[in-house]
Amino acid sequence: MRTYQNRFVLLPQDNVAGSVVEMLHARYDPRATHALDANRAALEEALIEPIVAKLRPEIAGRDVEDYIDGMLDGIRNGPPSEFLTWLDRQPKGEGYYRNFLIQSSADLLAEASASAMGVIGEFGAPQSALFRILIDEFGYGTHDKKHSVLFRDTMRGFGLNEEYNGYWPIFDTEALNLHNVIHYLFQSPRNLFRQIGFLLYAETSYQVSTGQHFQYLKRRHPEVDD
Repeated sequence: MRTYQNRFVLLPQDNVAGSVVEMLHARYDPRATHALDANRAALEEALIEPIVAKLRPEIAGRDVEDYIDGMLDGIRNGPPSEFLTWLDRQPKGEGYYRNFLIQSSADLLAEASASAMGVIGEFGAPQSALFRILIDEFGYGTHDKKHSVLFRDTMRGFGLNEEYNGYWPIFDTEALNLHNVIHYLFQSPRNLFRQIGFLLYAETSYQVSTGQHFQYLKRRHPEVDD
């Protein structure tokens, strides 16, 4: 996780004592970065590639267009979120939703930082299409519309720490696995078509899930900025 995040510019949200330049030099020290990167390939081979490999038998030999059509139809016309359906029945469900926000913050507070790695270079019209997704994530240049800012507002509404990695000690294994698999995909151009497939799945899923979470927050937590 740390070696992936060494590619991000991470600045504190609030004013801090001391020199920001010195902080950047310390955090992004090239010797420390190279030391982390030296171990990355072995860790990816042991921990991440088996997860990715499990998906291959599910799509082997299938027509790509049929597979995509079926996947998108399943997302758009699937049942409501099991988590939100269960949560609606809980008289004191706020703690569970707060934990959901905490676990999601590993990625959503740095929204699209991983996929930004997948739009650099020169590869024609697909590059422009992918860039449109990226600039949407970043609010088309308007900071208050940036998706991570909107997520931060929701965390603030629940009284949670908004600092990136502020909950590092309590991220669970599944949250870290998801973070690492996504970043693994976008580290190398050899995964270009996997990157496109992930974005197709993720962006379609977000269209559905954000609407469901919006309605849940309106019902159960109307005071929260959603």
